[in-house]
Amino acid sequence: MRHVTRLTLLGALVFLVPVALEAQGTAGRTGSSAGTGGSGGRASGAGARGSAPTTPALPNRKAVTAGTNPAEYLIGKRKKLKLDDATVASLKELSATLDERYAPGLTRYDSLRTQVNMARNQTRAALPSAEEQQVARERAVVLGRTMAELRTQRQKDVEETLALVPEAQREAAKAAIDEQAADMARSFRRSGAEGAAAAGGPARRP
Repeated sequence: MRHVTRLTLLGALVFLVPVALEAQGTAGRTGSSAGTGGSGGRASGAGARGSAPTTPALPNRKAVTAGTNPAEYLIGKRKKLKLDDATVASLKELSATLDERYAPGLTRYDSLRTQVNMARNQTRAALPSAEEQQVARERAVVLGRTMAELRTQRQKDVEETLALVPEAQREAAKAAIDEQAADMARSFRRSGAEGAAAAGGPARRP
């Protein structure tokens, strides 16, 4: 429970950190304009030309799916890992099962992602109200929980996936799955969502 709570709190950073930075930029430009007195019009023009700090959009559902399903990832690496046809067939069957297993969480993530990205764009135009900030906090908590649930499920699925790989290729397969998780974490960091990266990042090895 403590572990899930920590991930939830980290997930809250997904929205709050970028919004806080963007809001600070908006407030700074507003204050600068108000403090210029008679030359306020000129300052306002300069503020209009300036732009708030921009944050890339959160990864889309396709990207998160690719970074979550370990069986599908190994299928894409089958030549490098020298996996035989029987192993690939087993991984394909598991991959289809995992896609169904992840579907509810990914659907929830995609909906939240759309809301977060829209709110970020609105924040660049005006300082968010107290009500909007509260909605952002609530949305961030749900997003953090969603990523934590996906991460917890993925940890179990990694073990199930590796069990299908012959022992001779298992260590290399484990390294490939860690690489998948690292790529996912980098994708979230680029969007300014370090919290979600932590919640959905590399699984701890058993």
